[in-house]
Amino acid sequence: MKLGSEYRLYTISQHTTLNVDDLIDDCMNFLRTVTLDQDTSEKFLKVEQKLHQTERLENIDKIYKRKKEILFQDIFDVLDDISPEGCYFGTHPAGLALIGYWDKNLFSVTR
Repeated sequence: MKLGSEYRLYTISQHTTLNVDDLIDDCMNFLRTVTLDQDTSEKFLKVEQKLHQTERLENIDKIYKRKKEILFQDIFDVLDDISPEGCYFGTHPAGLALIGYWDKNLFSVTR
């Protein structure tokens, strides 16, 4: 499944700091607003389960580390998998606080 072209240059998070909880909230809220196919929905549910399981951890450092792993290994993978054609999911090349879908060709360097 790929998102439509209306998601080109689409910002999911605009946080100036890379706060893991804020980024998770922004990404998960975005995923809740788009129609996902069966495979992606299953991946999304697994991510929600993993996040719920972090609540059982008692050590704050372990909770942070686990949430960070889920964000960068699971949530970002789902978002990248559904990137619109010709786009990638990640930080904006000119503004690292912006996370979303960016056109691959728009930011390529030509000489």
